[in-house]
This record gives sequence, C-alpha cells and structure tokens, in this order.
Amino acid sequence: EFACHYWGLGNPAWVNNMLEKATKLRSFDSYKLRVPYLKFASNELDNIRLHRAECLQHLSLWAPRLTTLDVQAAYDLDVIVFLKNHPLQQALPNTFRFHEELLVNAVNACLGPVARQAILSHERFRGVLE
Repeated sequence: EFACHYWGLGNPAWVNNMLEKATKLRSFDSYKLRVPYLKFASNELDNIRLHRAECLQHLSLWAPRLTTLDVQAAYDLDVIVFLKNHPLQQALPNTFRFHEELLVNAVNACLGPVARQAILSHERFRGVLE
C-alpha cells in the first residue's frame, strides 16, 4: 500500500519513478497529489484513489485486477489509458481471467472525452460514472 496526501511542490518525477518499481503494489491512496501524469503497472493493483488530483491530465494503467478507480474531483483529467499489454503480463498464468467489476468514482471530476470513453469502453466497467 502507498498513501500520499498534500503534495505539489517540486519535481513530480519521484512519483512515477516509485511507481515504476512498485510492480507488486496493491493499493494507491492520494489526496491532493498534484502531478500532471501517473503511470501504474502492477499485476496486484486493486484500488487507486486519486481524490482531488487537481493537476492530473494523463493516467496510464496496467492493472488487470483493478476493481476501484476513484478520480473524484480530478478537474483536468483528459486521458486515461488502460493498457492491453505490458511486460508484467508474462508473470500472470496463461489462463488468467479477472471478472470482478470495475467501479469508477468520477464525482465532480472533469473528464476529457478520451478519458470518459476509456472508462465507458472498459470491458469490466459496471460502476457509476458521474
């Protein structure tokens, strides 16, 4: 698990450098994490909370077990990319299939058309998108 609240000064590269190494991350929780870009890649990641990620514009995800994506009050989220392939995929069993629903909380978020379409077209999306 990882949690970060109220960060926004300085170079944001540390977050993505950390995420690049966190290939077994299960949960990410943030509040007012002000970075323009986040890239997640973990076969274990179940929950991402990016509440008030006010500067976040681009979100890239390899998370085949993701069940909750919370982007509440992300005011500038233009792009979400759910990666179809990733090198970590090789660590999954050949018969791996994950069927749990993906719930998305986008209350008070300003999603761009690309981000909105990525969520709506995700094969496991069944949650409320507001």
